[in-house]
Amino acid sequence: MTEFADIKKSLLQKAKELLASEVAANSSARDEALQERVKPLPDYASMDEEQLKQLCRELHASIDKADEQRYDAEYKIEKHNKESEELKRKHAELKAKMKKPALKRIRMSPEEMMSTLLAAK
Repeated sequence: MTEFADIKKSLLQKAKELLASEVAANSSARDEALQERVKPLPDYASMDEEQLKQLCRELHASIDKADEQRYDAEYKIEKHNKESEELKRKHAELKAKMKKPALKRIRMSPEEMMSTLLAAK
């Protein structure tokens, strides 16, 4: 029983270490992605009015670009959702058309069944 407990303990320890390393890797990957996509803002105190206006123009342009991308993504998602709903509806219609009718139970005596089978041949 102690061997099982020792194995279980070592497995849990190894899983804990792997989880910690995975969390660290994910965190570093997230930080790298943020540094890649988001450039640091300059020091505002050292800028004159014209430089601040130019910075505002650049920021507004990047906001507009992000809004366009968001709108395009929302449009694509909505389009795919509509197509999906349409395909689901068509599938349900086809499934309803192909539905097999319920078979009726017919009570027959064995003699009637044999005569029917022999007559069919």
